[in-house]
Amino acid sequence: LQSELPLERCEMSSDLTAGGASGQVSLALPGLSLESKGRSRGYGDDFVLEQGRLRLQLDLTQLASRLAPLFSGLKARGSIEVTGQASGPAKALKVQAQGQAQNLWVRTTAMGNGYFNLPGASFGANFTLDLPGELVRVQGAQFIAPQAGMAHNLSGVLGWGKSLGQCDALYQQQIDLNKLARVISPLLPWPVQASGLASKRVRFKGAGPGTLEISGQNRGQNIVFNCPLLPAPFRDADMRADYLFLVKGEPREIEIKRMDVASSVAKLGLTGKLARIGKQAKVRLRVDGEYLDLDRLPLGPPQARDRGSARPAKAPAATPAQSQAKVAASPTASPRAPDAAQIR
Repeated sequence: LQSELPLERCEMSSDLTAGGASGQVSLALPGLSLESKGRSRGYGDDFVLEQGRLRLQLDLTQLASRLAPLFSGLKARGSIEVTGQASGPAKALKVQAQGQAQNLWVRTTAMGNGYFNLPGASFGANFTLDLPGELVRVQGAQFIAPQAGMAHNLSGVLGWGKSLGQCDALYQQQIDLNKLARVISPLLPWPVQASGLASKRVRFKGAGPGTLEISGQNRGQNIVFNCPLLPAPFRDADMRADYLFLVKGEPREIEIKRMDVASSVAKLGLTGKLARIGKQAKVRLRVDGEYLDLDRLPLGPPQARDRGSARPAKAPAATPAQSQAKVAASPTASPRAPDAAQIR
């Protein structure tokens, strides 16, 4: 296999002095353009980025035509553009980034008759990095894909390493399942139908040195989900999961303080602890519940297991005597398959 990506332009320059550094990169290939430049002064704790810029552009039509020999049946359309800028000292490095994708369409032989199609999506982020302090203060970060029914938002303070306990951030997510199903369904070997709203709200809060508390709620409203693998459409008017976790850096441990699940199918509570000691993992879980309706779970045979596949050759018609013998051997015969009855 062989493919060509001619190098149309490649320029790099840098300047390093005792007082600071600067550099610039310019790269162009068929369907790809990258421009980056930056200038800083000082080193170590005195480092200050005076200017930093980045711009990346992708034309998927051109890239796909060049890379098709490496990926069987690769076809793609659409464009992606990402820009970013940064400036400030190492303890307060301000970063802004934004990007958008338009008319994305991708298909390969591995997808069969499926394809990925997303008319538009965008993201934006505005945050401040404290590199020595291992902290990032997110003024706002979001990802939105209207045609896929998705919206994600993050804001607050996030820490890592020694600053894990200083976290105080909020993540929110909303999904329109009807729109999302229309984007995902072409990628699957069977059609998927869904409707309803799914939402998530997660709070990250420091709970002492090296300890992070994660609390939140996942919720689904007026959920309807159906595909040929299910015996019947799954429906639920209100589904909730409320949880509270403690994540400890040392010792490496996750404590499930609370995880309550409530829906028409089940109302359960889970608590416990997961810990790693050396090369061993230890788990202790406890489940308490009020009810679990097995008949509401999506169990049993699919509605049409042979949908989309060749039907087997028709067997010769059974004689009346053979039919009576078959009924006698299966007194519990019903439209539902025997294995489904055993599962329920």
